[in-house]
Amino acid sequence: MLKPAFSVALLRYVAGWPTVAPLEVNMRGRILLLGLATLSTSCNTAGFAAVSIRPVYGFEDGCNPVTVYGHGFDDGTTVSIGDNPMTNLVQPDGGFDQGFRIDGNVPAGSAGTFADVNVTTAAGEKSTIPEGYYYLACPTTVLGEVAPYADGATPTDGIASGMTIVLSGCNLDPASVQVQLGSAAPVPITSVCGTGEVSFVAPDLADGSYALTFLDTSGNVLYPTTPCETGGGGGDTADTGAPADTGTSDTDTATADTGVSETGGDTADTADTALPPCDSQLVLTYGGAQ
Repeated sequence: MLKPAFSVALLRYVAGWPTVAPLEVNMRGRILLLGLATLSTSCNTAGFAAVSIRPVYGFEDGCNPVTVYGHGFDDGTTVSIGDNPMTNLVQPDGGFDQGFRIDGNVPAGSAGTFADVNVTTAAGEKSTIPEGYYYLACPTTVLGEVAPYADGATPTDGIASGMTIVLSGCNLDPASVQVQLGSAAPVPITSVCGTGEVSFVAPDLADGSYALTFLDTSGNVLYPTTPCETGGGGGDTADTGAPADTGTSDTDTATADTGVSETGGDTADTADTALPPCDSQLVLTYGGAQ
């Protein structure tokens, strides 16, 4: 059989990543497309087997939800990614999916590695999806520093003040990170699952859309480093910082000419500049659909 001896670089564009490196996938007779909704395999054979997992990748911090598909899953079936067990396992209680799917949260893993997905029944039968899951490295800033990052929130719209918001992502450490929505005061985060899933209480804001910013405990912005325009709910425009013209004319003095020429007078005030859209920043909406 012909075995391709080359590799293909797959670039996963994740909104908000300052830098994203290509994922080198070795083509050992097959191509694993990271980001596909599922790895499809026939499930016509009777008995027990693990078939697929989706999504097929996630951050090294773990905690993100996945679904494992197959057949013959009993009530005591467990799942591990590599050598580490998945947590919060739930199977459908009746219905068409019973015995065919398991939902849960993945454990933390090593960035840049594939891991086997191991499914084991209460009777000890084991089925493996070889290298079925890939661990992505946490994003970094342009300076190479690890940054807190969220790629999802629940909910994202219909938010009201005082509501609990759950964020999933990477490097979300409550000891060193807090969040800010729009111009509201920063609020602390609480761990739900390690540093991969946290929650916070929505601050008091008017209806509108607000970009989420991560700060350190001193109030310094950690991510993103560039503000953006949400499209509503906060008037996000930036002044270029040029000082206003005072209107005072230049006056000549009685001192002797030093021979140094004038630079040209007053600098004109630059108009406010619209910010770029928030394609790289998580946006949450109060009081309606986004």
